[in-house]
Amino acid sequence: MTLPCKVFIGLSSHFHTDVEWLVNDTSVDIVYNKSRVTEGERQEIVENGENFIEVPLIFDSVEEVDFYTDFTCLAQNRYGYQVLPTRVKQEALGLSWYIAMIPVALACVILGAICTHRCWKQRADKGYSIAKV
Repeated sequence: MTLPCKVFIGLSSHFHTDVEWLVNDTSVDIVYNKSRVTEGERQEIVENGENFIEVPLIFDSVEEVDFYTDFTCLAQNRYGYQVLPTRVKQEALGLSWYIAMIPVALACVILGAICTHRCWKQRADKGYSIAKV
């Protein structure tokens, strides 16, 4: 998974802008020690004559602890700074999971009905009948 941090730096890039990711207000390298979460390479982008800097946060794998961690993109230069906090959320179970379970549940109901019918039929065959006189 990759979290992008794209910062607009204006029409000209004559001043230096630092962009970095923080994890619980600490540098990514200190928290993850260059393991499964790393800060990607800084990319300077020009779109329609406007300058941007993009620094991705790259997850090799997402673990449950990440759902309770504060990730912050920090951009700063001599004119000030901007902070963008974000969180990783666990994906909700989609509707497709429920749709896939409908045929399974229906098959279980049909098999249960067939077994119940056979059981009652065998029981009825063993019952008493009225004798003819």
